[in-house]
Amino acid sequence: MSLNQLQHIIRRTLWSYISAIVLIAFISTLSYWTTQSAIQEQEADSQLINMAGRQRMLSQRIALYAQKHFTLTNSEAAVKANAEVLRVSAHLMLENHQALIKLTQNENIKSMYFGGEKPSLNELVIRFTDEAKYLSGLSRDQFPISENLSILSTDHSDQLLERLDGVVTAYEYNAEQKVTVLKNLQLSLWFLMLAALVLIGMFILKPSLQLIKNSLLQEKQKQHRIQLAADSAKLGIWEYQLSNGKLTWDKTMWRIFNAGKPANADEALATFKARLHPLDKSRVMDLFYQAVNQQTPFHTQFRIQTDDSEIKTIKADAIIEYDVDGNATAIVGTNQDISAQQQQEQALIDARMAAEHAARVKGDFLASMSHEIRTPMNGIMGMLELLKNTELTTLQAQRVNIALSSSKSLLVLINDILDFSKIEADRLILEEIDFNLRSLLGELTEALSQLAESKNIELVLDTVEVHQDMVKGDPSRIRQIITNLISNAIKFTHQGEVLIRVSLQEYSLDQWQVNFSVKDSGIGITQGQQKKLFDAFSQADSSTTREYGGTGLGLAIVKKLCEAMDGQIRVKSKMNIGSEFYGHLFVKKSERSRIIAPNYDISQLSILVVDDNKINREVLSQQLTTWGASVVQADSAEMAWKVMDSHFTEKKQAFDVALLDMQMPHTSGTELGQKIQADPRYKGVRLVLMTSMLLNSDHKAIAKMGFCGYFSKPVTTDDLFMILNVIGDDGEALQQASPLLTHDYLSSLQKEPATSDAEVRLGLASAKHKHVLLVEDNPINQLVAQDTLEELGLIVDIAQNGQEAISRLQEHRSKGYSLIFMDCQMPVMDGYEASRAIRNGEAGDEHRKTPIIALTANAMKEDRDHCIEAGMDDFISKPMDIEVLKTTIKTWLIDR
Repeated sequence: MSLNQLQHIIRRTLWSYISAIVLIAFISTLSYWTTQSAIQEQEADSQLINMAGRQRMLSQRIALYAQKHFTLTNSEAAVKANAEVLRVSAHLMLENHQALIKLTQNENIKSMYFGGEKPSLNELVIRFTDEAKYLSGLSRDQFPISENLSILSTDHSDQLLERLDGVVTAYEYNAEQKVTVLKNLQLSLWFLMLAALVLIGMFILKPSLQLIKNSLLQEKQKQHRIQLAADSAKLGIWEYQLSNGKLTWDKTMWRIFNAGKPANADEALATFKARLHPLDKSRVMDLFYQAVNQQTPFHTQFRIQTDDSEIKTIKADAIIEYDVDGNATAIVGTNQDISAQQQQEQALIDARMAAEHAARVKGDFLASMSHEIRTPMNGIMGMLELLKNTELTTLQAQRVNIALSSSKSLLVLINDILDFSKIEADRLILEEIDFNLRSLLGELTEALSQLAESKNIELVLDTVEVHQDMVKGDPSRIRQIITNLISNAIKFTHQGEVLIRVSLQEYSLDQWQVNFSVKDSGIGITQGQQKKLFDAFSQADSSTTREYGGTGLGLAIVKKLCEAMDGQIRVKSKMNIGSEFYGHLFVKKSERSRIIAPNYDISQLSILVVDDNKINREVLSQQLTTWGASVVQADSAEMAWKVMDSHFTEKKQAFDVALLDMQMPHTSGTELGQKIQADPRYKGVRLVLMTSMLLNSDHKAIAKMGFCGYFSKPVTTDDLFMILNVIGDDGEALQQASPLLTHDYLSSLQKEPATSDAEVRLGLASAKHKHVLLVEDNPINQLVAQDTLEELGLIVDIAQNGQEAISRLQEHRSKGYSLIFMDCQMPVMDGYEASRAIRNGEAGDEHRKTPIIALTANAMKEDRDHCIEAGMDDFISKPMDIEVLKTTIKTWLIDR
């Protein structure tokens, strides 16, 4: 039993006894004071009864002496003596009568003196005593003729006596009633005392005894359970008494130390010392005696050595026990043999290492398989690209394009599987670089807009709540997440729109929370299907795969990527209404970040937004309003015309800018623009046309209609941002736009223009006849790469592995190579080792700085990092994309 429990029992028992004593004392006191009060009342009643009886006696004496007074014939002295007795008796009776009236508290008795028949008893007594006093004062010759004429006559005295008897009886009855009440009260008090004792026994003594009994039982059960638990856990229990220094062991302690329990329990300490491992003995005994001297608990591990030289590892724990007064009495502890546990822990460590090794083997296997699959894929796609550039019939070209498209789809599948395997094996490495989140969202939405337009779906990008442009994180992974969600939305939507909404919310001093949502008006997903939607290789149902294709890995990868960035993704959907995938992830704040807003103060501009799509119209208007512009919306050309008329009438001026959707029912945006330009009131309105990317619009024709700007949907913040700057500034940038402001022209104002295909061809022409070294062990890859490079005008030498490449470089020091294409995985010497050797000068100082381009089937970021660390300069994934190859050659042969 613990000290707190014992103290609780003592407090509760003490309270119970005090309560019982207080209750008994209260009842005893009540009984005593009640009895005393009753006795006092009895004494008062006895006095009244005596006085009433004396009245009766005095009335008889007065009547007797009055009769004698009439009949006395002897001497005058006898008459005087009789008269004195008569007078004294009358005086006493009157005094006694007045005292009775004064002392009587009972109203019923008082009424007997003053009420009832007439004359009242009070009047009779007064007349009776007055008559007696009068008679006592008369001389013999003054007496009345007959005593019957006096109140003192026998008839009158009998009447008085009868009335007095009634009073006496009343006094006696009243006293008897009080005695009865006293008896009942005493009986009640006795029963109350008896009940109190029973209640004390039932509710105070019995619970206290039961509490003590239960506590003792619980203590026994607790000790039994502790012993049972100790036996089950093979815990040895020991106790060291601080008062006498006696150490006691239980049977398990003796079993742990492989010693039979001796007859003398004092041998426990000696056995303990003898069994301690020599290397642990000093430390453990110091710790034990420190606990004894300082009365402190301890926890430690040590080794013991049994008689048969078995080494055991023991885990020891000890606490201090205290008495009721808080004095330390003993040290109680446990010992446990944890040798088997340590072996199990080591086995778990070995198993974990084996699992990690298996995961590495699996990853290496997948990487190897990826490489092996990409090698023939490189041959297929490379040859198809080369074949595509030859003279083909229309049917042949169509079949080549189908084969090339199928190859690319297969490559996406391979990438997904490899990506997922890397994530699942926890080998995903996230980049942390500064990037423009707003531009990334705009670019990926533009890249997917043609797919959306081909299905006549409106793609709407809402980045109103992205107030900062630069953030720090992994842009490729964020692009992968959003692209996958948008692609799925487009795939499963047949009409309506797909809304992409992204916001940036401050999470901490150095972190942003990126909230994203992709909402479509597609076929929807049932509740049951939603539960397995993010599982790997799972789709809504098997028919989805047949109708729409896909591996079922996309959303599983998205979920894993979100979780890798401390985020999550969820879905809500209704069948035949649409779905929304929404979630969040975290990026760091960038030191290069700046608030997104046009440089020109557009709060001075009034802008009209005309679009029949409500979502697109509201997103545009909200973004412009956030930047401070005055915005008015219209959902058709007809409403726009009414709004312009109303605005001109009210403001006495036209809108500064009008953003017009091209495809609207009844009247198109171009028709509305021409109508606006034809009205002299609106000559100053700057018209900007928004249209589908698939429409091959004639920029010059659009400019002739009066438009100064033109860009494709979805409208990105970049486009809106730049076009308002240029229009608002109304300067050289606007004047040089020929024939009008476009997305490409606006982009050229921010950065160097992208290299066009013609420029690439022109640059490659200047690189003709330059020598390059192709290091590749696979004959198919050699053929594809050689044909592709030679078609670009380069002279190609081939080496089978890294060692052969170094030899060729050493042999051709004078001629030299302008570029080296290096496969990564090769026999004899791989590409990484070969690159390090070249950079270290083993192939000659002439080639230390020759650009090395990695050719690898591994497409993960860590593979790229591995290449750069080995000394390579750039990275091309297999299968080679011809356009990427051209750009890479231009970068390292011409621009450099």
